[in-house]
Order: sequence, then C-alpha cells, then structure tokens
Amino acid sequence: MDTPPQSRSGRRQFLDRFLNSRQVASAAGSQTGPDSVSTPDAEQSHASVPERPGSTERPDTESPEIISAPGRSPASDGVNVPDGVGATRRVDPLVVVGSHIRYASASLFRPDLRKRNKAALDALWRLRRTKKTYAFLNSKGASGKTVGSTTTGLLFAHAIKRDCVVVDMNDSPGGTARRLGIKRTETMQLPEYVRRYRGGELSTTESIADNLAWPRESGIFVISSEAVAKGDVPKYQAKIGLEKLTEGFHSVFCDLGNGIKSSGNLAAVEVADTLVFMGNVNSADSVVDFRRDDPTDEGDDLKNTMDAYANLGMPEKVKRGIIVILGAPRNLHRRYADHYGFPLDRVFIVPKNRYMKRGGVVRRDRLPLSVRVVMYEILVAMLEAERPPEDEIKLATPAEREKFASGEPTQDGDTETIPVVSERSEAPTPTPVALHDHTSPSRPRP
Repeated sequence: MDTPPQSRSGRRQFLDRFLNSRQVASAAGSQTGPDSVSTPDAEQSHASVPERPGSTERPDTESPEIISAPGRSPASDGVNVPDGVGATRRVDPLVVVGSHIRYASASLFRPDLRKRNKAALDALWRLRRTKKTYAFLNSKGASGKTVGSTTTGLLFAHAIKRDCVVVDMNDSPGGTARRLGIKRTETMQLPEYVRRYRGGELSTTESIADNLAWPRESGIFVISSEAVAKGDVPKYQAKIGLEKLTEGFHSVFCDLGNGIKSSGNLAAVEVADTLVFMGNVNSADSVVDFRRDDPTDEGDDLKNTMDAYANLGMPEKVKRGIIVILGAPRNLHRRYADHYGFPLDRVFIVPKNRYMKRGGVVRRDRLPLSVRVVMYEILVAMLEAERPPEDEIKLATPAEREKFASGEPTQDGDTETIPVVSERSEAPTPTPVALHDHTSPSRPRP
C-alpha cells in the first residue's frame, strides 16, 4: 500500500519549525555578527598567553575559564535554553538588519573606527586570561553605574567567549537586571544568593549558574537587588559571596549603589581589583561642569567619591582606577584628565547616544560603532590597569569566614563596623556602628 502523502498543514508545521530554529541560532549567539573575533583551534585550546607586567590574574587552577550551565553552551549559543532560565524575546528582523547596515556603513566611511575596533578586540582576546573583579561607582544617582557595568560586562563576555557575572550591590532597588532585559524575579537576588550559599545550597559554580538568568546574546549572568529592600547584607557576607563568584566565573562586574558607607558598596570596593568611576554630564553634580562656577567645590560627586574611598584607606586603588564620562564633548578629554589628575589613557568619553539612555535595555548589536569602539577600549584599559597594593585588597578574614560558615548569628543580628568618611585633609577615623545582636558582643572590625 502506498504511503499517504503528508498533509499541507504537516508540511507547513515542519517548515515553520525549521525556519524558527534557523532564526534562533542566527539571532542569539552566532559569531557572524560585526564583532566576531577570530578564534582558531590553537586559541580555542587556551594556549598559554604571556603575562603582562602588573596585570591582575587569578590562576586558572582556581576555576575553569568557561562555565557552562546544563543545557547551554559557553557565552550562550542561544539554542539550548534551560527551562525557566533566561529571558526569551522576539528579535525584530528589521532592527537587526538596520543595525548591521549602520555598522557596515560606519566601517566603510570611518576606516579609523574599523581599525580601532579590530585593535581593541584583538587586545581583549590576547588578555582574555586576566580575571578581575570590577566596581562601578559614584555617590550620585543616574551617573551611569548601571549602564557602564552591564554594557562592559555584556561586551566582554561575548568578546572573550567566557561566562561573567554582573552583581547589583544596591541596598535599594536597582535596575541591573532590567538593563539586561531580565525580570528581577527570574534570577537570584543578592540577599537570597548570600543566604543560600551560606546555607550550603550553592556549593558549586554550576549550582549558582543554574539559578541565575542570562541574556541570550552573551554569557553574562546577573544577580539582582531586592524589589523592596529588607535590610543590608553585612559587609563580610557580601565579601565572601563575591569571592565565591570569582572562583568560578571569569570576571565579576559590581554595579554599586549611591551610599559611600553602605555595606554592599564597601564590600565591593574593598575586594575589587579595579575601580571604574562613572560620570554623566546629563545628571546634575555627577561630574564636574566646566560651564559654570562652583564656589563651594561640592558639585562634583565623582571627585567626592574618589576622595571618600581614598580616605577610607584605598588611595592607590583610587589612583589606579578608570574614569568614564557619558555624553561629554570629545574636546574636553584632556581637561577632564587634568582636573582629576589621571593620565589620558585612563579617562574615556562615551559619545552621546540613545541606546544607553536610563531605563533602556542594552543590546550589543544595536550599539553604534562609535560607541562600541570606546566601550571595547575601556575594557582593555580595565584589564591593563595596574594592580593595587595587597593591603588595599581587603578580602574576608579567617574569623569572618568561620563566622559565615557557622551560620550564626543570623543576618538580622550581625554586628558590623562601618568606617566613617573623613574630610579630605584628615585621616580616616573608624567609628563602630553596632546593630542589635543577641548572640555576640560588639567588637571592632579586624
């Protein structure tokens, strides 16, 4: 008996499934985009790369260079997506095509940008074994901390084919997850992560990755802040949580809040290898305004933030940081460098663009070439930044680790000592601030 022919609806369903699978594979993580990096087989095997003098590297023996959650490939190939993890979105073909056309035209008519883009990507690939923790900070809101941490993290993870994580350290509701197109409820929040890690549920990197969401277009995971802040995570617990992330993920990008003395901010700044000071010319007092006089010398929160952390015992870490200013005219580059006392190669101006506006979702393929080139160059400077002195990288002490492992006292009963920010000309004077503790007396921080 002849086999009955396939129905028209059956053929149509098969064709739809085939086309959908091709669209997902091409839109999510294929390396055919404008920023594809050449990765020959010899480099994919992670051949040894000579170390750069002064670079901060965590040895590969501490952690694998690629972290793959079950059901997905490194840097997110976008085909096998674990159930319930990650934000699915529909890609508008016209927007994608338009972005590539704009990129191609910029490459054609701006050969200088094309050369800078290639040089930056080659440098990132050469430095891909350098693993760091970064803190993006400014005590002023709307200064670009969130867009800076998420954009650099996303571009970096995609460029070097490694899994990285961005952490929202805000003690109030932050927008880090939203910037990556992820709902806060789809990923772990910082207090939840610390609590579950302390309770023994998240003993491996894979178990952490299984509970985190990630954008389909790169291998950047995200830990969000709480929707309604219920209290600060004690500083030593936040430190230990960040140190655990550095064991498995390639790099950690910390999006800090506005509070200089908040426990999350202090934890991130103290364990960070490189500080990135963000400023936004469209946010009042976020950065120095050369167009107006400031007789009080208090309308520059970027400078105030630098002075505050320098007075908290980290002057060299501040001096070796990076400055990124959003939306300023390029002809002010040298003036900003002179004002803050930084070399030109560690001060960057990101051109004004609508793709990095407050509240928008960062899409790698939609960033103009002129913006993307600067972001890649910022990443190169972050990797090449000189390591701070060992006494300014303040990791958790053995006593704090023992206290963390014991599970007691509870988070609400921990005693925390927060140093007080002193005046610029005075030395820091630590003042203990003791919370109510039913289990242990208040004692100074080691």
